[in-house]
Amino acid sequence: LVWGNNYYWLRVASCRSERVAKQSYFWTGLLLVPLVFVPFTLVGIYAASANPTLFAPIGKVPSAGAYGVMLKVLPPVIASFLLIGALAASISTAATAHIGATSTAVRDIYQRVFRPNATAKELLLPSKVILLLLGGITWLLCFYPGGPVYLFAFANSWLGPPSILVLLGMTWRRFT
Repeated sequence: LVWGNNYYWLRVASCRSERVAKQSYFWTGLLLVPLVFVPFTLVGIYAASANPTLFAPIGKVPSAGAYGVMLKVLPPVIASFLLIGALAASISTAATAHIGATSTAVRDIYQRVFRPNATAKELLLPSKVILLLLGGITWLLCFYPGGPVYLFAFANSWLGPPSILVLLGMTWRRFT
């Protein structure tokens, strides 16, 4: 769901050179496999084999619930550590999105429309207000039927048409 997300494009655009951007994605991909994908796969396999009737389609728990099931069966100290790690990753991702949305709203909307010549000091208060407003809107959206995961999936489904433009830009040099 997240590939094509604006975070990746922002990170690529902020690299010093095209070579650094390519290398950073290459090394990140190599590190993600042993450090993230393999452990999560092993947790899912263990949870499913230890509880063969618990997960869908046989049971009622969706396969995405394997991490939570494992937290319940592990000793509290280990489960607490794993829960804090997952929470820290979630907060980090949410904070990045919140800061990105706030800076976009301040620079591209507020400053461009209302105060084109504003200094950084003059943008501080509007930035704080916009940060709080966007946080409140995000919190309210968490009560959307289907939850925030449904909204996340729905929002990322709109990345289909832009992906065609990106692929054309990669394969056809005159297309920019």
